[in-house]
Amino acid sequence: MFRIGEFARMGQVSVRTLHHYEDLGLLKPLQIDRFTGYRYYSTSQLPRLNRILALKGVGLSLEEIGQLLDADLAPAQLKSLLQLKQTEFRRQLKETETYLSRLETWLNQLESGENEMTTISTSEYEITLKQVEPILVASLRQTIPPYGLLHGPFGTLRGYLSQFGFTRSKPSLVLWHFSPDQNEEQGYEVEVAEQLNEAVPDDAKIRVYNLPQIETAASVIHRGNFDTSYQAYQALGSWVETQGYEVCGPTRQIHHVFNPGQDPATFVTEFQLPV
Repeated sequence: MFRIGEFARMGQVSVRTLHHYEDLGLLKPLQIDRFTGYRYYSTSQLPRLNRILALKGVGLSLEEIGQLLDADLAPAQLKSLLQLKQTEFRRQLKETETYLSRLETWLNQLESGENEMTTISTSEYEITLKQVEPILVASLRQTIPPYGLLHGPFGTLRGYLSQFGFTRSKPSLVLWHFSPDQNEEQGYEVEVAEQLNEAVPDDAKIRVYNLPQIETAASVIHRGNFDTSYQAYQALGSWVETQGYEVCGPTRQIHHVFNPGQDPATFVTEFQLPV
């Protein structure tokens, strides 16, 4: 199982959103520690979360979503309700163009006989176990807002390294740190890092050190636009859980191929979970 912050990142929602869904009875934690109050979720709950987000994405209210999920409607009934919603959207076209587009996509899926919104299975990704050797890095660790951008921290880090003639020749890394006492609603503890060929001086903000070896890391590769890389991360989390492993260190995100000026289809991102 995963703490609420890790599960929120897998599902691409905020911790605050998960608390709200819990209060409404839409998606409750699988387990709540009676001593600490920490909430734990399972990747088996991701399909329900994805469906909530899909229904919300076509303009249904959370109250309507709760009723639909509880009713467990047949495809024909669901299609009928969605068509009524489509009519409503057409009357409010200027305000609901985005909702209408998403609704029509879902209706097309129902027309082809699909009952569920698309979910990601581990079979779509190859999960491997590997040993990761120590890596000499310069890093900057700080708290960023939920779903905040990493351009700022990386810009600060690379600006510091530029005075030493640093030229990036190896993949950049992001380490996501999750701790039990972290207030994840206020943001995530993240560490951006650049691999070094040789050590440089560090300072109060920039740390130069060897990332420790990982004896066993579960790894997955995502190819394509980074906006959809969470699908690989979900698949990795699901595989780790079903195989009975426990995560024992920060998630590593390695940008093997990532350049904002390139075609996103060429991006290659790796996720590693120490287990």
